[in-house]
Amino acid sequence: GYVEDSFGEPYPQAEVWEVMVDMGQFLFWLALMQVVLAITSGAVGEPPKGGVESVELNVKSFAVLFSHLAGFASINAWGSVQQLYFKPECSDLDASCGFWDFIEAMVIVPIAYSCILVLYMFCDKVREKVALGDDGEEDEYEKKWDEETTEAENDVIGLSMSFLTVQALRLWIGGALPNQEGQEGLSKDIEKTSDQWIQLLVLGGILGSLAIVCLRLKEKFIPQEYQLLNRGADMALNYMSFGNSWCFFYASKWGIACSFFYQGSPVPRENALLHVVLAMFLSAISFFGIFILDKVEDNGLLGSEAEAAIDQIIVCLGVLVGFSWEQSFDVAVDVVSHSAKPFMPMSSTRLIMSVLLVLIVFPAWRLYILPTELELQEEGTDEGKPKKAVKEGVADYQAYLLEEHKSEQALHFAHLQLMQRRRRIFAKEEKRNPRLKHLQVSAHEIREVDEEHENHGRRHSRVGRSPGLLPDHIH
Repeated sequence: GYVEDSFGEPYPQAEVWEVMVDMGQFLFWLALMQVVLAITSGAVGEPPKGGVESVELNVKSFAVLFSHLAGFASINAWGSVQQLYFKPECSDLDASCGFWDFIEAMVIVPIAYSCILVLYMFCDKVREKVALGDDGEEDEYEKKWDEETTEAENDVIGLSMSFLTVQALRLWIGGALPNQEGQEGLSKDIEKTSDQWIQLLVLGGILGSLAIVCLRLKEKFIPQEYQLLNRGADMALNYMSFGNSWCFFYASKWGIACSFFYQGSPVPRENALLHVVLAMFLSAISFFGIFILDKVEDNGLLGSEAEAAIDQIIVCLGVLVGFSWEQSFDVAVDVVSHSAKPFMPMSSTRLIMSVLLVLIVFPAWRLYILPTELELQEEGTDEGKPKKAVKEGVADYQAYLLEEHKSEQALHFAHLQLMQRRRRIFAKEEKRNPRLKHLQVSAHEIREVDEEHENHGRRHSRVGRSPGLLPDHIH
């Protein structure tokens, strides 16, 4: 907004110039994303302190931040092209729009997709040249740069292309193409019927189903070594997942607006209220759905083959919550900037509030939320499951240690049980010398530990949490 207000108005043919300015912003954020991730990953400059784990936290945090900046800049840029060159006449005439009007608005999607792919191919070549330019080999920091940047680029293209698609779907169903920010105005939202928002909701469900199908096809038919095919599948998966979330968001917005709001109400205040109610409603629905799906997955009710599909649905619900609060904050910033208009330009107010919001939210997400997310992801892998089992044992022992009535003998025995669990989890399965015996010595007895029982416990601990760390009969 600030760049457009500063450079977009004083020139002739303002619409064409606005498209050029928007394209310049998109290219700027895409290029800056490449540079920032190169520096934070250690691929350029001195290797960062803290090792690979610290690098992963830094790169992932900035990758998410700049992929969203570049993604919404892409939406703004290609959305302005859609508004200028691919907006059907029916949208301006308040007439019903048909299938061919939808196709006209959709033409921008393959055009934008092709142009962005060319940019990505150029960026890939630059990253390869930089990575191999010093010693002819790609080290772990350069691999991390390429991996995280590729994932961020996939998010950018999925976010922007899905938004343009849903814009065309809303034109087809609602009879008007929203502006490049996705806004139609409260009066237009109120005029929507139940049939229209249900149709958009159904289309969102179809896109979500296609995302699950795409995920299953990728897992079954595309080997990991086929990098281009895997990247194409990831882009398609992001496109359908984001499309599902956009459809659900705008369908819910139409449904709430036409059911609980009325014509003639104060637009700024009611529009802000609508977005807050919408964000709270979608958050509640999504959190409840995620809770149920998580319990279903943890208990294996649908089998192991359904885990990837459940995870994808959870991702879609999480994105939906993010979209709802992003739109809510966006409207809130507009309301505040409109109120502060007598004191400073609206674009300056938006810029200041956006910077303040990033300064407040980003450090908290980087320092607390992201490390927890990465830890939970690691615990779901084969390498992370043993560590998770040991951490659970340590947590049990800590709780046991804080119970005042426990005797020293009970604490020593609990510590022994903890060490046995750790040995069962991390020790290699190897045959013992048959002439040697493994004895467990305690105050009550000296007993021989059965090797078969130990191996069984070891296998059980590697699969999940072994029962009975702390004996209840010792006090």
